Amino acid sequence: MFSTVFVSLVAAGEVSGTLDNSLERLAFQQEKDAEILGKIRGALVYPLVVVGVMLAVIGFMLVGVLPQVKVLYDSLPGAELPLITKVLLWMSNTLVTY
Repeated sequence: MFSTVFVSLVAAGEVSGTLDNSLERLAFQQEKDAEILGKIRGALVYPLVVVGVMLAVIGFMLVGVLPQVKVLYDSLPGAELPLITKVLLWMSNTLVTY
């Protein structure tokens, strides 16, 4: 339940008669660890939000916009589309179909 460092510091504090100092150090260290963990979690929120918004925009483009653009491309006689456009239209068609 407790880490070996925690148990060792409490044992050393009991033996040396400075248990109060040992517990204060442990409390300070745990507060520092919690603060660092909070900063790490906070730093991860922004990238996750950006990725989520990006995926939503890509999904909207594939399901909402590209099917309408496909109608325009289909109406152009003899137009050869670039490979990336063909891939995007295929992805869009697959998502819309399923």
